[in-house]
Amino acid sequence: MGDISTHAEITEHTVAEAKRFISTTDIPDAEYTFLELGNFLTDVSQFRDPPAFHRARDRARAQAQSQSVFAGMAGADDWVRDVFGRRSGPVNGGLADLMAGLMQAFTQLLFDDDGLPVLGAGLGLLGTGRRPALIPAHGIPPADVSRAITAHFTQYFPHEHLDFPPTHRPLPTHRTDRIFQRQSRGLIGYLEWYLQYVSEELSKLESEWATAKAGGITPAARQDFLIRLGHLSHPIEDYYFHANLLDLYQWRDVRAANPALSPSVPAELNTLIDRSLAGTSLSPGSVPLRRILHRRLRYPVWTSNTALSTTASEDAADLVFTGGFGDADVSHTLGGALEAIEAKIAALPSAVDPRTTHLVLIRLLLSASARQAMISGGTLDAMRTTHLAQLRAGDYPREIARWQGAGLLCSHAADRLRAAFAGDLTISNRHSGNFVTFPGPGAILITMLEQVQRERDASSGAKSRLDGRAASMYEEGSANGATAENIGTHSLMSKDTRRSDPMRAEAVGFAKHAAASVVTTLLKRVYSPAPLNEGLDWDSLLRFYLRPVAPSVSGPWENEVLDGVRRGAAQPRVDAVAQQPGFSRLGPSLDAAKLAARRSGTTKDGLEAYYRSFETDPP
Repeated sequence: MGDISTHAEITEHTVAEAKRFISTTDIPDAEYTFLELGNFLTDVSQFRDPPAFHRARDRARAQAQSQSVFAGMAGADDWVRDVFGRRSGPVNGGLADLMAGLMQAFTQLLFDDDGLPVLGAGLGLLGTGRRPALIPAHGIPPADVSRAITAHFTQYFPHEHLDFPPTHRPLPTHRTDRIFQRQSRGLIGYLEWYLQYVSEELSKLESEWATAKAGGITPAARQDFLIRLGHLSHPIEDYYFHANLLDLYQWRDVRAANPALSPSVPAELNTLIDRSLAGTSLSPGSVPLRRILHRRLRYPVWTSNTALSTTASEDAADLVFTGGFGDADVSHTLGGALEAIEAKIAALPSAVDPRTTHLVLIRLLLSASARQAMISGGTLDAMRTTHLAQLRAGDYPREIARWQGAGLLCSHAADRLRAAFAGDLTISNRHSGNFVTFPGPGAILITMLEQVQRERDASSGAKSRLDGRAASMYEEGSANGATAENIGTHSLMSKDTRRSDPMRAEAVGFAKHAAASVVTTLLKRVYSPAPLNEGLDWDSLLRFYLRPVAPSVSGPWENEVLDGVRRGAAQPRVDAVAQQPGFSRLGPSLDAAKLAARRSGTTKDGLEAYYRSFETDPP
């Protein structure tokens, strides 16, 4: 999860484009907030099940048992199930529920029509000029937000973000699996699998929405369709943010302009990397930017299932792939998301700034300096003890009531927070006072926050040392000491935060055009008189917008968008770009079998089963 406001800005552009084609009779202006809600929920669902969450169960159980020879008798297994949940059955676990409750409260605060769309003015968040894209212009009735959370707040699935998936093969040999090999179009195999998922889900949405419209659609049904459309827009946007695609564009252009220079010659590689930053409004002399660009053009090599090579990586200049999650990436992703939230909280008046609260867990969640103070002071155990004492003293509901009274929280957000901390208290009390006292969900989260900050601080320190060494720009080790720069990781590849240069502006421009084009294409189809037994060829449409590097000629839409970004031009309208997809609709007279297969496809189920196959239940 990056800076969620970036995706909000893309939705804002998408909605402006959609309104040019769809009448307010068909979709009222206020209902487009449901489109952003679907996109938003896709991102924040990671807080229910962080990417490496299942691995935490085995580690936690081992740590619990090491505390006492009586650990099994004292209920270590029950504690692991209560806190971390189990793969089989409906139990998510108290930690997942606490994290979900916190993010659900944030969702209600952002989208409820008595939340920040209204409270933001009193808090000074809306400013006097342009409203921040993250805060909707039109709030949603709280009951509708709650309904959306129940239906669409799920967990992290790599295919919903086009992320590098886990693998059952040993990592040093994972490329013997076809899904990790380059396919004929230049994408790695798992991305082709993911595009099949997006194609099928768009086909189903198109059919169901058009059918409902023909029969007299209800507002509730239309709103749910908009949420689903926002959900499917998210992976389209993430293709540009999480892949090395834009780095390959830049590399292609520089290689074409300098055919006599070879990357295998160190001095010539230096020149090529320097020239790759020219024209990006970034410093061509920047050591970190040159190093990051070079590393994005490499593919990772593992020496074991847990260790990246410190000396080797592979050339990936002809392969489009996306970043994946290791343990360190969980820290960088969650830490980065918390820092992005904190940056927005910094705009609050000091009297209602939640970072000043005495509540330990809230302060540690919202303040990087508080996390760093905990580390430097060695107060982790004290923080966990204080948190439990505050839970038992009722401090959390009292502070939540104070925030609500001060206009910082709306009622449904407050209710979500109360429920989250009530659950934390219940599990904490259940596993204390026996032979061994085991930490509750909140205490485990505090430990995670300490680990997150340690990882980010260590990586930042290593990065500073690398920045002072010019030779670091061309080293090929998959790991270089700064875990945020590990080759092939989400942390290195991601471009959806404001600190993820180079190529961030280009990624935003591509994502805006592709997402707005796909969304408006679907909406125009739904609100057209086309027969229901016809449907868009989403396979071809997606491969038009989500493709490898286009040829270096003037025709492709990518070159037109890229040129506009480089010139600082306004984002073009979707129908103003010269190259348009122009595919015929599938139906009785054109590949009816393919249309039927897409509308009944089960790729989503297969992908979810594949991801869950890596989880294990506690004994």
